[in-house]
Amino acid sequence: MRTLEAAGTSITGVNLPEYTSIETLHLPSSVIELILYGARKLTDFKIYDTAGNIDYSSLFTLHVTDSDYSAEWYGNKEYKVGDCILLDDKYYRCTTAHISVSNTVKESADATEWNAYLAANWLETTSPTLPVDWMAIATAMLSKQSTETEISLLRLNHALI
Repeated sequence: MRTLEAAGTSITGVNLPEYTSIETLHLPSSVIELILYGARKLTDFKIYDTAGNIDYSSLFTLHVTDSDYSAEWYGNKEYKVGDCILLDDKYYRCTTAHISVSNTVKESADATEWNAYLAANWLETTSPTLPVDWMAIATAMLSKQSTETEISLLRLNHALI
């Protein structure tokens, strides 16, 4: 399954397998808990209120692990096929699972060595499909709630809450 369009329904939960292939996940505000592990292909996640507006404030629990690799390139980091990075103002999609070279190697390598490394592991793309920005969703959840909210974003590039 690559798409789940459940907005407008009254479902209360979704149970997706680890490392799901889902790309689009649209849920109703009746879903208050979301746990995702390895949803690396998910590029379109939205929760809709009853009026059809995007609103993440109904989520009280958000646990996302190993699901977002949209960030600047980092040295000494494990990348999997399909991971998307921003490097020197260009987007690349990983074509070979690998641990990236260290920052010192990148900085000291001549252009030939560095280009060989890029060619072996990454494909430049002008229109990347970026993973979901979980940090922005967590911020939207917190901005509208007065009750206790549980959020954990683990093994993501940008932040841990």
